[in-house]
Amino acid sequence: MATSLSLVTEFMPYLMLLILAAQVTLVYLQLRPRALANRTALVEAGEISMEKPDTAPEQMNTEWVLDALAGGVIVTDQQGKITYMNSSAEKLTLWQRDKVLGEHIGKILKLEDMQGNPLGERAFEANRAHPGHPLQFGQVKLIPRVGDFRFVELNTTCILENCKAVVFIFRDVTSDRKIINRLYRQASHDALTDLMNRTSFEQYVEQLAHDTSSLTRTHVLASVDLDNL
Repeated sequence: MATSLSLVTEFMPYLMLLILAAQVTLVYLQLRPRALANRTALVEAGEISMEKPDTAPEQMNTEWVLDALAGGVIVTDQQGKITYMNSSAEKLTLWQRDKVLGEHIGKILKLEDMQGNPLGERAFEANRAHPGHPLQFGQVKLIPRVGDFRFVELNTTCILENCKAVVFIFRDVTSDRKIINRLYRQASHDALTDLMNRTSFEQYVEQLAHDTSSLTRTHVLASVDLDNL
């Protein structure tokens, strides 16, 4: 059981990187026709044209794939205003997509780190400060519009030239945390007594022995022989 837990923990970061790469590619494909339309409009005299290239089938296919992804995807412009949200993000945040376009990311995507500090605005500014580096924030708390918070794996990155768009990609890992915690408990506790098994107990004692903050405290180890109890 401990080996299974180790394998899950070892390969999870690589799986998340693959998911991030696939999602960023799909978001780029979805936004590319809009960027091309904007560049075409700039060469027109006096006004911006609302015409777009004839890429409706490509846009529809990309939109379908983005909506089918397990993770939530939200795209903002340089000012932090939301320009796109897929259906997974809609389900996780409990905000309707047609209601959030143009709203600031900090109002819709409410994130907190494990210490309860707001994270959404910090994540946006971090991408603006480091546009060439995708950022991984690990597991954070997502607070939906209504209901209890959930744990999500958060990744962010800039796309398009000069970081004209920031992508927030977040995957619900609440169920994963429960499974990992259950596997860890099964590997570290006795099934009958629910007490720490020998391996877990030895690790705990070693941790206390190397904990410098415990130098001012006294610990007592009591051994009870249960034979013929």
